Amino acid sequence: MIDQVFAEVARQLDWTGLAEAVVGRAFDQAGFPPAVTGELSISAVAAHHQVDSAELYRSVRRAVEQIVLKDGDLSHEFRMAMLRLCQSRLGRGDVSREECETVVGWLRGERVTGR
Repeated sequence: MIDQVFAEVARQLDWTGLAEAVVGRAFDQAGFPPAVTGELSISAVAAHHQVDSAELYRSVRRAVEQIVLKDGDLSHEFRMAMLRLCQSRLGRGDVSREECETVVGWLRGERVTGR
């Protein structure tokens, strides 16, 4: 079954790492590259660049949305899932840890129950 093949491949992907790459690209696109590789929280990058974290968040979130939501190669559901993972990585509390785990589980083809 093709769904089983997809699920097996999806379980091997680093979905969180993919989201981090998108967020890193969004910071670069917004003109505020992170000072430390892997430190992608809004508060850390805002402090490094000495800018208002709320303003930086709006700019980076728009960049994430442009990167993810305009990717016509992905289905709408996958774009929304990646958007939630990216928002989680920004560290502003938009996405709970539980929601992030649920999204990753769904992306890996795991049976997801309503929480």
